[in-house]
Amino acid sequence: MRHQKGNVDVFLAMYPKPVLSQALSRDPELIRHLWKILDGITLDQLLGEGRVYGGGLHKPEPKELANAPVPEIAELLPREHRPTSQKES
Repeated sequence: MRHQKGNVDVFLAMYPKPVLSQALSRDPELIRHLWKILDGITLDQLLGEGRVYGGGLHKPEPKELANAPVPEIAELLPREHRPTSQKES
């Protein structure tokens, strides 16, 4: 991802939860929507999660990255599988 105030050079293997994986299997076009949502995460949102090391290096770990606010992802799921809070996802 590229943002006006910096580059985010973090490569993490992200695997969807089974419910999202099933939704993506049923409708492959959802991957475009998912990518657009993930690409819309702002630098401030990413910097708000994760660790800060000496010299100001920000490094989000996978569990911390999961805290980035992207409730739009839940909207890709069938209604009966949507979490009531982000912590459930």
